[in-house]
Amino acid sequence: MWSKHSPGRNLVGGSALFPLALSERLGKKILYDTQATRIQSADGSVEVDVVAGTTRSTFMARHCIVAAPAFVAAQIVKDLPSDTLHALKSIRYGAFLTAAVLTAETAPMPWERHYAISTPGRAFSTIFNQATTLREDPTNRQPGGSLMLFRGAKGAAQLMQLSDREIVERFRADLIAEFPEAASCISEIVVQRWEAGAPYSWPGRGTLQAALARPLGSIHLAGDYLEFPNMEVAARTGREAADAVRSN
Repeated sequence: MWSKHSPGRNLVGGSALFPLALSERLGKKILYDTQATRIQSADGSVEVDVVAGTTRSTFMARHCIVAAPAFVAAQIVKDLPSDTLHALKSIRYGAFLTAAVLTAETAPMPWERHYAISTPGRAFSTIFNQATTLREDPTNRQPGGSLMLFRGAKGAAQLMQLSDREIVERFRADLIAEFPEAASCISEIVVQRWEAGAPYSWPGRGTLQAALARPLGSIHLAGDYLEFPNMEVAARTGREAADAVRSN
């Protein structure tokens, strides 16, 4: 599942393969374009209210795993212990601004062997080269590549006041300023913005952990906010929640 060549934990082929694999395995059991509006324990089971378009439904389950951002869980899960509700509402999120850059180079580029490059003073703060894991054999270098330009926190929030076109122009100019070779191979730049991109820590965050980790009966929390935020934590806490369901 994970690339042994990556400096961190990266899913070979991109993190989108994870939900795609779940979708393929679960098939019609997944409800798309459906919003959960209420989750509540009731007589040893769990009631889940959902809305799909104009249709409202209620599902009954023995257990419910809530894999949602902390502020969403705080809103939809009812009758939580007061300290758990307070902890969920207290989790802080920072903005994420990213741009996916499709490149069409036919030869090795200066960023070839680097997974992440810090870029102080640029519109983006970091360049990520997700194709690093595909460059193990320099004699079999395939054309093209993919970069991700990232800006977080207050800098991202400020840039997100601009239009996508303005952000693309700034990111493109700074990428070329950092690597002039990019000018001839940029095929496409697509901007994605998240006002609540990821949770972050702060002094005192640890005091919330006991309330977040406490058992909640038939309702089980899962998500990156429960530990250091990354995909691995999100996956592991989901697995731990599933194990708790199986054990009951």
